[in-house]
Amino acid sequence: MSGIEVEEARLRDLFWSLVEVYSPSGKEEAVLAYLEEFLSEQGCPYGVQPVDENRYNLLLGNPDAPLVFVGHVDTVDAWDLEDYGPAEAEEDWIVGLGTADMKGGCAAIVEAYLGLRAEGLGRAVGVALVVGEEEDGDGADAFLAEFRPGRALVAEPTDLVLCVGHYGYLEVQIAATGRRAHASVPQRGQNAAERLLAGLSALTRAPLFSGAGGEGPVLNIRHLETTNPGFAVPARAVAWVDVHVPPEIELGSVREAVSAALADADGLEVEFVTEDPGYRLREDDPLVEVYRRVGRGGVGAFRSHSDANRFHRSGVPAFVLGPGRLEFAHAEGERIRWGQVVEAAALYRALGRAYGAACGRTGV
Repeated sequence: MSGIEVEEARLRDLFWSLVEVYSPSGKEEAVLAYLEEFLSEQGCPYGVQPVDENRYNLLLGNPDAPLVFVGHVDTVDAWDLEDYGPAEAEEDWIVGLGTADMKGGCAAIVEAYLGLRAEGLGRAVGVALVVGEEEDGDGADAFLAEFRPGRALVAEPTDLVLCVGHYGYLEVQIAATGRRAHASVPQRGQNAAERLLAGLSALTRAPLFSGAGGEGPVLNIRHLETTNPGFAVPARAVAWVDVHVPPEIELGSVREAVSAALADADGLEVEFVTEDPGYRLREDDPLVEVYRRVGRGGVGAFRSHSDANRFHRSGVPAFVLGPGRLEFAHAEGERIRWGQVVEAAALYRALGRAYGAACGRTGV
């Protein structure tokens, strides 16, 4: 971003330290303590918003501002507790758990806010560093129980494309029942795992889901388990299935497709555990106009589930914009380009300055 200064050394130290601190969802205390220490060293005031007995959100600036930047400090569980990063790789890449999702975004938000505060714009925007996004979203829920900003900008990895659309999400639990028997005589029982697998096979072949990766709903079988241990035919088996739904498609039609695909399978129980509709915001929204005015181009749709769904459901227009690529999130070898983290910090600062000025809010 031409003309926008970023203290790159400070940003690098912050980002590197955030990735070094292991912070799986529900166990964010250490990374929160580090952030408090960092902010104190910078002379930057912050607020603490309790979420549960040990966990809390960190708030900067004005949480009811016209624009609040939102980042989650938690990650999924590490794939290797002995080696989860960070580490430098070739061609400007930094590898490590949470680099793309979304400690790169969090570091860029904080750096942008420090720059805005130095300009006297510390109350023009807000920052919410929340916990719990990778599990039940309790950090975002706590924030929204108390505050209603004008707009939210969620720093999930979008390759720095502003997402005005957001996919919806269905979490489906499918359970199969059978009859237990000794594993050496399976014909004397009814294998719940086999029933479940037959149902899942039918589901993946359903016309609505057979084109995964295109413009239709995206189905993922996330977890499978049987409930009885030992050398036996399982009497119960359970699967959890994720369905990400483009904003133009109603969740009701997807529920019907899931139910229809499983209708002929024996012994299955289907429960829709989580339902979050997708949405699409107006491309002539003032924030989109500011985004284009500071030198950016097209817009897109975020293909996953995020805290933005919660903000939107609570009546806060929620856009998604962050460094990194979604395809690297939650994956072994998660990575981000360092240059894009720097670019994100400059972009956030430019957006905060321009949008804050447009809304007429200043102050420290």
